[in-house]
Amino acid sequence: MNEIVISVESTCDLSEEWVKKSGVSVINMEYSIDGTVYVAGDGSHTSKSFYDKMREGAVTKTALINEYDAENYLSGILETGADVIHLGFSSSLSGTYQSFAAAEEKLKRKYPERKIAVIDSLCASSGQGYYATLVSQYSKEHTFEQTVEYAESLKHRIVHLFVVDDLKYLARGGRISKATALLGNTIHMKPVMHMNKEGALVAYKKVISRKKSLLEVSNRAAHVYN
Repeated sequence: MNEIVISVESTCDLSEEWVKKSGVSVINMEYSIDGTVYVAGDGSHTSKSFYDKMREGAVTKTALINEYDAENYLSGILETGADVIHLGFSSSLSGTYQSFAAAEEKLKRKYPERKIAVIDSLCASSGQGYYATLVSQYSKEHTFEQTVEYAESLKHRIVHLFVVDDLKYLARGGRISKATALLGNTIHMKPVMHMNKEGALVAYKKVISRKKSLLEVSNRAAHVYN
């Protein structure tokens, strides 16, 4: 049985240490700060320095991976003789998944002896990382087909719950209007956010004050896992 490589984008927020130990392959995405382009993992910024820049008012943007780069990246894995399962960043949040899906169709014709699957994870951030962790562990003792089936069923059971300190970033990303963000920040609204069944970022519950929002996340998590 060929080696199975589990692949994700750097949107998974997995630490470098974990990636090295797990064997998961990560393709780093580009981002920009005030117009200067960087590549995740190039050492230019830590997570802390990046978010400090945002708090200081820097304009930050991310860039999706195009089909050409996705194809080259996956080809590099297939050339080693391994099969690959790519767990793409939620298609409701980025066009990166479509780039990998298009690359998948080309590579199946180019490498008929290899197995390749691109899955829309419907996940983001640490939810995507946790998802990749579980699929990677499962793949060690199961076939390619079994791992794909497991990944497809598992993605609907990953629960994302989080809160934000400042609503302006949701407004900047088009998740809410600027007026809603201004009003929400004025009254200290801290919405509890989650990913819906389509992998889109939506408000689960609107709460006033950070303390109450964290309590809501805690209560919801306890309900989900009990």
